[in-house]
Amino acid sequence: MYEFDGLGHWEPTRATDAREMQPAISPDGDWIAYTSDRTGTFEAYVARVPALGDRLLLSTDGGQARVWSDDGSELFYRRLSDGAMMMVPIAGSPVLTPGPAELLSKAAGYSTGAAI
Repeated sequence: MYEFDGLGHWEPTRATDAREMQPAISPDGDWIAYTSDRTGTFEAYVARVPALGDRLLLSTDGGQARVWSDDGSELFYRRLSDGAMMMVPIAGSPVLTPGPAELLSKAAGYSTGAAI
């Protein structure tokens, strides 16, 4: 996991065995959403900044490409199994409380890139 040092450089914040990528900082700067394969499949997670200790799993069927809403009340991600766009409502501070993921749109012709 990396953090931006404010001078144009990304610095490592901690080392894990998982591939962790695609960081997205919440609008209030308190949370980071990211993709990790720590379970064996890429999923969307969120953790408090800067501690990065307790992390919450947001996706349940693979997740990537997280984007926060402008006010930080929603987090969007693409479900890996079928490419569907999902939204997780977010409540609470200092304790983050994600709601259940909601399907926003299906992805026509989505391919995981697997050979047929």
